This record gives sequence, C-alpha cells and structure tokens, in this order.
Amino acid sequence: SERDLTSALVRLMNPGQKAIYFLTGHGERDIQNAGDASYTIAKSALEAKNYTVQSSNLIAQNKIPDDATVIVIVGPTQPISAAELTLLQDYVSKGGALVVMNEPAELTQFGNSPDPLAAYLVSSWGIAFDNDIVIDTNTSQPLYAVAATYGNNPITEKLQGRVSFYPTACSLSITPNLPTSPVPLVTTNNSAWGETDFASMQTNGQVSFDPAVDVPGPLTLAVAAADTTSGSHLVVFGDTDSASNVFFNQYANGDVFINALDWTAGQ
Repeated sequence: SERDLTSALVRLMNPGQKAIYFLTGHGERDIQNAGDASYTIAKSALEAKNYTVQSSNLIAQNKIPDDATVIVIVGPTQPISAAELTLLQDYVSKGGALVVMNEPAELTQFGNSPDPLAAYLVSSWGIAFDNDIVIDTNTSQPLYAVAATYGNNPITEKLQGRVSFYPTACSLSITPNLPTSPVPLVTTNNSAWGETDFASMQTNGQVSFDPAVDVPGPLTLAVAAADTTSGSHLVVFGDTDSASNVFFNQYANGDVFINALDWTAGQ
C-alpha cells in the first residue's frame, strides 16, 4: 500500500533506530492497551518511522534508559517525585530530549501537592502551565481549543493552513528573552480565553469571559525550546487528548505530535 511504501522510504532515510520512552507510574496515558484515551495509534505511527517505543518507570528503575532519545510524559494525574525530576534534569542537561503533555490541573489529582516538573519547566525553560481551561466559542465544542496560527519552527512549518484542535486544554505562559528561546507552536484566536471559574463550569456549565480573573486570548497551547549549549530539546503541550486514539487521525492532530517527536529526536 501507499502507507507501506512511505514507511519503507522513511526507514531507509533513518536506518538507525532511535528509542522513545513514555513515562509511567503517575497515571499517564497507556501505550500498550487500546482505548479512546490511549496512545497506541501514536505508538504505531512512531514505530512506522523506525522508532522503538517503550514504557519507562523511573520509580522502579531509578535510571533513565541508556538508549533513550526522547522521554515523553503524557497526562500524569499525579506529580512526578523530586527524585525522578533529578534523573530527568541530569538526562536533559546532557543533551536529552523531553516532551511534556499536561491536562489542566483541575482535571488531575495533583491537588495542592508540589509539582517538581512544572517548577523545573518554569525555572530552567521559562514555560509555565496556566491554571485555567481554554474556552473557544468559535467552535461548536467550546472546550475544543482550535489552532488559529502556528509558530516558526520545523514542527509546524508545513502545517500552515491546516487545523488541529486540543480538547480541555490549559494555556501556557512564556518568559521571554531566555537563552532557550521558547517558541509558541500553537496559538488560539483572539476570542478564546482561559477560564478560571471552575466552580461555575461544574455547577451550571455556563462560562463567560471575566477580564478581572480570566486569561485573555490569543492563548499559547504548545511551546518548543532548545538549549544550544547542551543540545537538549523540549516540547510542552497544555493538552493530552489531541494525540490520543480518538483524536489522533483527525485533521492535523497526529502530525503535530509526530513532528514534535521527530524534532526533539533530531530527525
């Protein structure tokens, strides 16, 4: 088939297998068992590009796998530990690559627990998860944030004019003028906003923009950054559903995710 031929060409262009590890142990998305929320389709798409894709439990193994090209953290419902963060920091500082995809804090079990990974992203990379849920009233599904523009990065340079969407996403904030030069990858239109009144959403399902407390659009949904000194690469998404099985093959959702993995892996 055309897909088989394309996959064969990709394997010829990338003859050396690179290993991608999905972190487990904190309620992350499943890459082994199929389901709407799982990442088994994404795993198959990566394997078709000659990647090896496996799980890694840092709590049990207490080390980053020696062959890891990219570590992927998709939708943890509980925060990673300080000891795990130390392993990840050491890995990234030596040129490792990291992809982080988080749901809004309100949809996790983080509660008031410290989040070492989020603190690290802010302090070392200038990327923060906003405490909101993105509302996009230009769509029939206001909780589906739609990409209005893409940033100037190899991940998105060929996606201009194509739609991708991010269900129940949180927005991201960037600290400018850092050596890692964080670049917005995906941005909403001006009319979207970051809703912070979660109680109202839960009780009556009604939301409206309140300039006193909500985050005004346009909002950043994904960010890429690179450390030219260490050679490390980072991509952060304020969403996990867009590349899950139920949404992966819709519009450009899967392309954004696979391109992000290719870029961080140096492909």
